[in-house]
Amino acid sequence: MKKIVLGVIALSILHSILFYAQDFGVSVVLFTICAMILIIYSLTSKNKVKNSKAFLLSIPITAISLTYAIFNNIFFNILNVFVIIGLTCIMIIWAICGEFNIKNIIVNTILIIFRPFGFIAEAVRVISENVFKRKQPQNGESVKEKITETKVFKQILTSLLISIPLLIIILALLISADTVFAQILEPIKEIIMSIFSFKFWTSLYFRILVFSCVCIYFMAFICNILKFDTEPNKNIQTKGIRMENITVNTVLTVLNIVYLLFSIIQFTYLFMQIGAKENFDYAIYARRGFFQLMIVTIINFVIILLTNANKRETTKFVSIYTKIMNLFLIIFTGIMICSSFLRMYLYEQEYGYTFLRLMVYFILATEFMLIIPTIAYIFSKKVKLLKSYIVIISIMYALVNFTNVDKTIAKKNVDKYITDTKMGSIEMEAEIDFKYLKKLSIDAIPDIIRLYENTEDVNLKSNIRMYLNKKYNKEVDCADRSNFQEFNYQRENAKNKLKIWHYKNI
Repeated sequence: MKKIVLGVIALSILHSILFYAQDFGVSVVLFTICAMILIIYSLTSKNKVKNSKAFLLSIPITAISLTYAIFNNIFFNILNVFVIIGLTCIMIIWAICGEFNIKNIIVNTILIIFRPFGFIAEAVRVISENVFKRKQPQNGESVKEKITETKVFKQILTSLLISIPLLIIILALLISADTVFAQILEPIKEIIMSIFSFKFWTSLYFRILVFSCVCIYFMAFICNILKFDTEPNKNIQTKGIRMENITVNTVLTVLNIVYLLFSIIQFTYLFMQIGAKENFDYAIYARRGFFQLMIVTIINFVIILLTNANKRETTKFVSIYTKIMNLFLIIFTGIMICSSFLRMYLYEQEYGYTFLRLMVYFILATEFMLIIPTIAYIFSKKVKLLKSYIVIISIMYALVNFTNVDKTIAKKNVDKYITDTKMGSIEMEAEIDFKYLKKLSIDAIPDIIRLYENTEDVNLKSNIRMYLNKKYNKEVDCADRSNFQEFNYQRENAKNKLKIWHYKNI
């Protein structure tokens, strides 16, 4: 247990170094990697792991945390905090629990996050026993030898307490006495001066306070997961879902007939007339059509899961018929996904690119991937559908984080503007596009500079110049980003682009 306690203390010190009074950056991935190592070591060393495959989730968790060092999308920066915590809890539940279902995940996630507050007293006790409690002499070690070691330690500590203040005073006097010596030791001089400031002691007090709270919570968190009740309640009998097979098959048959009619219309009216874009109302097809179809596809997934979870006894023929109807339901769901994809594509080609529209593609692609394990589940109940869903959604979410959404939006819109300008299109669309581009993160700066260099619209050029000057003053002139914890690749790239643009246009 002592190694775990030392690991908790080291992680708490790392947390203080990386996050105290710092913005998120490369610090997030450094901390996440160390936290994953500590959690995995704690569970494996205490033989709490029932399924080591769960630790594969640490890969998307680490990948998502890496985005803080690369991209600057505000939406993902906020959402990813909850995603990382949620996936970490799911990883722990998957690793240590026998049961694995939706109810189990929700309840145990809440317990993993909040129950550590009930382990605070035990966490303090464990830390004090392993760090502050005097160690008893081992076999073959005399009490006299132990006393000698303690005496030597006290002497070293006393000498340090005397030497450090004395060294500070002497250095301060030497710096004041010699200007050359003062110039050489200028950094040390600043450190010494800061030590005697009120700001230093206030910061030190709050840093120690935060460190103590974080350390105790981390220790309580480890105590919680090590004492987690992983055995399901055997007194509770799971009855499962019981529905009449005639009702199930009737509902599936009616739905498939409706979806068949819908699919025929899609093939004859939408898929076969892609070239005749003037026949389509893009706003209705994308905005209304997509969200309605997305709800329908989600309903279809739920229906498939419920009908396949039916515990009612049935004949072999009825069972096969149910599977066939479910399979058709999956096929029609795939057609709806393709229809939604095409509608959004047509709308995007007409009106440009936004964050929500790109997220549409992500959701559709994720749904399409979920079809694969769902088909396997229809024919074999041995397929761990929930685990497959979690893995697929985690991977897809990590991938969408690495698409650099803001830069993609800016690049696509600027490319469209330049193409439309060359074709003689009106420039009102460019004005609207720029109003949206200004809301994007600093990742969009290189493409906004490209827009400035390729537009002949005087008003647009003036608006871009004002925007870039404002960003230059904020990110380059006034910003102090010297701390390694806040390093972000796209931010540094944008700052370099802003510097080059500023020197060309001052």
